[in-house]
Amino acid sequence: MALAQNIDLFLLPHADLHVVRSGTPKPTLKLDVRLRSVTDPVAQKVYDLESVLDPAKYQVDFTVFAPHNEPPHRFDGVPKIAADGTVDVSQAALGVYLFQVGVQKKQPVGTSQVGSVVGRIQVHDRFVDWWFGNGSITTALDSRFAHAQPSLYAKFSDDGSGADLVGDITGHGYVTLVSNSASVAVADRGRLQGLVETAAPVTVTGTFLEQPPLSKPPLVLPVRVVDYGKSRPVLEPVRVPDVAHADAKANIVFLAEGFRQADRPLFDRLVQQTADEMFTKPRHEPYGMLKNSFNVFKVFTPSQDEQATCGFHVTDNTVGFGVKGVPIPSAPAYPKALKGSYRLRQLVELVGLPKRGENRNAQQLKALWARQQIPGFDPRQADDALIEAWKAHRSDGVLQASDTMFGLYLGSRWADGSRVPTTTTLAAPVPGKDDPTDPIERPKLAALITRLHHFYMMRPQQALTLDPRRHPPELYANENLVNPGNSILSYLGGLRYSLPPNPPIGTNWVPDSSTVKQSKGLVSIISYDGVNGGSAINLDTLTSSTVANSAPVPFTSDAARPELLRRTTPAPPSPARPLGVVDLDSFINKAAHEFGHVFDLEDEYEEFGLSDDSDDALGARDIPTDNITSIGFLRSSPAPARTLAVDRVKWLVLPRIRVSSRLVEATLPDTARPRQITVTVGPDEIAKWVQARADGAEVSLLNRSAQPNRQQLPLPPTNQLDYLTGLRIVEVRDEARGIFVLEGPSTVTIQQSFREGSVVFVPRRNPGGSPSFVVEEEVVAFLRSTRLPLNSNRVLTVPSRDDQLPVPIFNFRPPFHSFLTVGLYEGARHVSRGFYRPTGACKMRNQDDQVHDGRQFCHVCKWLLVNLVDGGQHALLDRQFYPSSPRGRR
Repeated sequence: MALAQNIDLFLLPHADLHVVRSGTPKPTLKLDVRLRSVTDPVAQKVYDLESVLDPAKYQVDFTVFAPHNEPPHRFDGVPKIAADGTVDVSQAALGVYLFQVGVQKKQPVGTSQVGSVVGRIQVHDRFVDWWFGNGSITTALDSRFAHAQPSLYAKFSDDGSGADLVGDITGHGYVTLVSNSASVAVADRGRLQGLVETAAPVTVTGTFLEQPPLSKPPLVLPVRVVDYGKSRPVLEPVRVPDVAHADAKANIVFLAEGFRQADRPLFDRLVQQTADEMFTKPRHEPYGMLKNSFNVFKVFTPSQDEQATCGFHVTDNTVGFGVKGVPIPSAPAYPKALKGSYRLRQLVELVGLPKRGENRNAQQLKALWARQQIPGFDPRQADDALIEAWKAHRSDGVLQASDTMFGLYLGSRWADGSRVPTTTTLAAPVPGKDDPTDPIERPKLAALITRLHHFYMMRPQQALTLDPRRHPPELYANENLVNPGNSILSYLGGLRYSLPPNPPIGTNWVPDSSTVKQSKGLVSIISYDGVNGGSAINLDTLTSSTVANSAPVPFTSDAARPELLRRTTPAPPSPARPLGVVDLDSFINKAAHEFGHVFDLEDEYEEFGLSDDSDDALGARDIPTDNITSIGFLRSSPAPARTLAVDRVKWLVLPRIRVSSRLVEATLPDTARPRQITVTVGPDEIAKWVQARADGAEVSLLNRSAQPNRQQLPLPPTNQLDYLTGLRIVEVRDEARGIFVLEGPSTVTIQQSFREGSVVFVPRRNPGGSPSFVVEEEVVAFLRSTRLPLNSNRVLTVPSRDDQLPVPIFNFRPPFHSFLTVGLYEGARHVSRGFYRPTGACKMRNQDDQVHDGRQFCHVCKWLLVNLVDGGQHALLDRQFYPSSPRGRR
């Protein structure tokens, strides 16, 4: 029997808990900790969820800590969590606490560590009010699982303890939900199970448990049930050169998210202009040269609300920024801070969020953090202006969720846990006492504080992913997994072409681990939202993008309940602004960038400065994405040396190509003539190969990648099955069908079949006759001699989003824009060090560069895209787009 693959540990009701000490009856909170796993990650569509609060199978240890207390009192007066998860606050002081749950699996012999998870508990005196965090909600028709979970929020008494005035009580059991229709059932933790698809909303009522109840009469929530998996002939053509052969094309589909019915004209116009410009404007190459390989479709399904749900909180004051609605924690550099200071997000991740009512000045707070021995905190990087902004970086309100068709949300909630893995992160040791001066206890305290403060490491706020309150834990874990049972993939699988005979094109977008689908991942979910967001999600099987790129979130407060914040409706189109809030250029750039992820390209931009390489940069294995490599794989000498074994860089051997075609049929070796193979390129392509035969050109044959994730690099070894070089054309067998015969050197026996879409090509050569590669020979020689990246700016601790210029290279004249020089540059994958990319600029690094009319993909990324979609365009790519030096070298 196969062993289960552990995915994560997660807390129920969630990771950001609220308890009160007073009430009639006194509310009880009980935690659960679930281990999510999968036995067959390829075929299994449902995740296994197991409670670890089983003493027969697991050893579970709860550690609660008061992060705002002075040492040695951070373990004093804290809530108690029993082995069964019951939280006891009868002797706890009011305030804010962090906790760690360490989990070990008991074995017949010894124990094995499973991991750890962290959360926050806030203790209040009493409840004041409560409300639904949704105006309405949509759930899925599913006989097995309850999908949507309404958000519940409460206002608490102002106790002067520093705890928040408003908290997320979803799933806590403080509110009883009752369905008023047979179409919907209320399941565990308040999730709503759709039993019958509804044409009109039904209702669920909520009653607070406290007597007398805080709501009279009960509050009412409208609920809709959608059958996501049913057949829908709604796929409309946008650019469809060949629907009859859609299975062999790269099909793109645009889905509407957060558009109401009245917004349909805007959606249609946005999709049409995106499709037109993406395949015609030079800044989006190589999509333009590949346009005949793509079909483009659209589907409009209205949502009940406009805009996505914001998972993160936003500021409700203008202190520091002069505007409300700043995401918490703020990622960009605080404009009034001194150069070299932390960003607010960095400060929050180090010291936590401010207490409500925090009134100590910067010097007092820095002195406190010094006494608390906060690991990694450097007072020199926290100037007074930054700390004053940090004190006001909070809110006494929460944004209402949006009821959208597919249930996407921006960023994440504190309740959803942090970005730190749980099953690979061990629990920190628990010190015997809170004494930072004790040499034995100090390292234990530092490790525990570091682990607890992982709670504040929120997922990126621009991430636009599936909301775990709309997608159940049995079917959705995180954006780095395919989550094959989720409702969006079910929806795609049921899509049919809108014109008779309505072929089931939607199956092309449903991932299948047994085959490589040309269209996998070419799904763009367009969110009608002015706040910047976009992601490649579901392990690059879906992409999502908002229509604009603003940062603050405009909102209004509810007149009757000021703590309830509602997002401001986007400004509709007008004669002055025909697309309303839509930033067309930004959206198209974003969509093109996100599709890059689908083709196994990683982000190359830098958001964080690091003083040390991250753990995932230090692994001995190469990064699986084709445009990124790491110091752990490249390092040529033991740490701390940063010299590199340059010949391990996987894109050094990408060939430049002067003649190319794609195989239109799969081809097999000739068993009677083991040195020969017959290839078919089609009648339109044969003339160039007749000429190549006459020229006596050497020919290469590269098999199409069969990796489900589209990984292409490193290329296969030459003359070993999938990559043949030094071939000669010995016969043009059928010009009418475009068939010719290749023969290898006497030392090569051709044993491999070559898939449809493989590329046959004549490589370009340097003046001396040596093969020409996308990294020019002078650049390779320079890299080998220095064993360092080309960045002229080597300040590794400071992130840069600029185009990075290379250092001067002996005997080499760079392109007019020298940052296009292909080689090796440090800084990628969101951080300033430890990861390397091919050039100084790329659409995967800065998709919105306006100085150069929008940023194109670098030549390596273009090469990889062309090779996947239509390798026959390689020669055109090389002629038109290779970044040559001013002397026109080829």
